[in-house]
Amino acid sequence: MKHTTTIPGAPPTLRHFRAALIALAVGTWLLVACGGEATPSASDGATAGTTPATAPAATASAPASSGTTDGEFGSTLYVGGAFRSTSAGRNYVARWDSLVEESLMPGEWNTLAGGLTGNMTLSAVAMTLGPDGDLYVAGGFEAAGGVPAASIARWDGEGWHPVGDGLQVAPGSALQSIVFDGSGALWAGGTFQVDPGAPNPWGGLARYLHDEGWTYVVDGPLAGVHALAAVGDRLFVAGALTMDQRVDENAVWQRDSQAWTNLGAVTHTVLTGTAVDAMLLDARGDLVIGGTFTHVDGVEVNGLARWDGNNWTAVGNGVHGFVTTLALDAAGNLIVGGGFNEVGGPLPVGDVTRVEARNIARWDGDSWSALGEGVRGVVASVAVDNAGQIYAGADITTVAVWDGSAWGDLPSLASGGSVRVVFVAP
Repeated sequence: MKHTTTIPGAPPTLRHFRAALIALAVGTWLLVACGGEATPSASDGATAGTTPATAPAATASAPASSGTTDGEFGSTLYVGGAFRSTSAGRNYVARWDSLVEESLMPGEWNTLAGGLTGNMTLSAVAMTLGPDGDLYVAGGFEAAGGVPAASIARWDGEGWHPVGDGLQVAPGSALQSIVFDGSGALWAGGTFQVDPGAPNPWGGLARYLHDEGWTYVVDGPLAGVHALAAVGDRLFVAGALTMDQRVDENAVWQRDSQAWTNLGAVTHTVLTGTAVDAMLLDARGDLVIGGTFTHVDGVEVNGLARWDGNNWTAVGNGVHGFVTTLALDAAGNLIVGGGFNEVGGPLPVGDVTRVEARNIARWDGDSWSALGEGVRGVVASVAVDNAGQIYAGADITTVAVWDGSAWGDLPSLASGGSVRVVFVAP
């Protein structure tokens, strides 16, 4: 069921307890499913390392264009997170530069002009490519390459630039998601300061236009935004409903022609404060969401659901755990990452066969398949390059690479920290 309404202005309220929720969910999953094998972090659900494996050989398939020089955007891998290497000058963001034509290895990490800095909890959380071909990076930071840039910056291949005046995120927080719509407008979601003098100064959604700068959305049902997706003039938003200064529920919303449509509330049979952590449009144009929930609009989906424009259904009966990231491969199959040890739901349903899969799996529309032995630890982000290789980031400072038959690791980014986002520029 969907409910359409134009909601009068009400300043959004601060999103509560998400870190505690993820920590509880991860801890519960590990206790039940893993017997304490891995030790997760409470940082946005991103946890431990990859299955030990050798790095991909120099003869392995690689992006069609390696992007070895600044300003050249081919199928190039960018990563961000909470990592820093003082000796290498690598700060929270990097690009992998292959040194051999048409081969992923050998290679090296490019520092992108010194990366991100600031006096706060530093991290890069989200990336996207703009209509101008530049890379946009969002998270929690105050400057990029020495250029003042509040929580969001643009990399043009040679240097960093601010995106308007940026957005002042809540203490200890970061922008969670950024996306461009069909008109070229940039949308940013998270929890950030709208009006310092207001009784409730926090907002969850903002729009950026080059000629107008940032506009805060205060006419919508938003307290804090977890995920965004866009197609044409339609914007999909996962956030909390605010009505008369009261947070009522987490839900998925569609914004179209300045009206908001509630597509359904996300809930959990045990936990409170559930969230949608990942969102994309699949090969059919349907909206797919993943997160720490068991139901959407009353339908049991086990952390993974599809909206076809009229109804919610479970994708492959969901997962036995929770979902933090989604991607599509070249064939349009859905790559699902998160914290789980099986896919196909906690109980057998219909014709879907349950499959053991450690924290990452593929859904082809009919059945699940594991990707080798999977990734040890909750997968925070996945991306797919032009050659079909899959990259997975977690809470260690290496990136796992699936070449179609085995996992390998790229060299470590730093001695400690985590990878929060992996992004391939096509």
